[in-house]
Amino acid sequence: MTDNGPGGSYGIAADRMGNGWWTQINIDRVNRADIESGKAQEFKEAPRAARADGVLTAEDKKLYELAGTELTDFSAWWSQGPRRMGADKNGDVIWVCDYWGGNLEKYDIRTLKSKAYKYPTPESAPYDASVDKNHNVWVNLTNGDSVARFDPKTEQWTEYSLPTRGIDLRHISLDERDGATRIVVGYTRNSKIARMQVRSKQELQALKAQAQQLSVQAKQ
Repeated sequence: MTDNGPGGSYGIAADRMGNGWWTQINIDRVNRADIESGKAQEFKEAPRAARADGVLTAEDKKLYELAGTELTDFSAWWSQGPRRMGADKNGDVIWVCDYWGGNLEKYDIRTLKSKAYKYPTPESAPYDASVDKNHNVWVNLTNGDSVARFDPKTEQWTEYSLPTRGIDLRHISLDERDGATRIVVGYTRNSKIARMQVRSKQELQALKAQAQQLSVQAKQ
């Protein structure tokens, strides 16, 4: 128990050196267990800028401080809410989704330094992260009915909208067999599994040509 609520663990990942990482969503902690020494470290994320600057009074802020933060349902105005995380198995990075803060947080597993990348659309609620073989980070947006790709080289986001509304995305996985990249997500509120495949321009052109050919054959 801390002064801001119970410190229960949430997301978990293992880096390529075999060390374990986990989050504590309600107290804004990211933790690391060193496999060789058996010791643990904790990293407290910087509080987010208040969304209600100029609106919250000193009494309002005091009330938030007294209330603390619940595990998933209630956040203080300063909470980042680190939720689920993903490890780059081909790199020295752990990626953490700040659910309330709207960030993707990068932790260097060697220097232990971190850097936050803000998602451009407010209140999208990044939930889980998975890293592909090219170091791109794929994130499901709980409030956005979409998945997003973050390119660490350019530090740019690309968002892909899904065809169903109100799906409440919670987990994301990658299938990279046969050289292709497929993103798999679960529709929590719709009892479905969706798979999205990333195709090159050449592959899209080939599919377009195939569709045109089938259309011509159907008319003959």
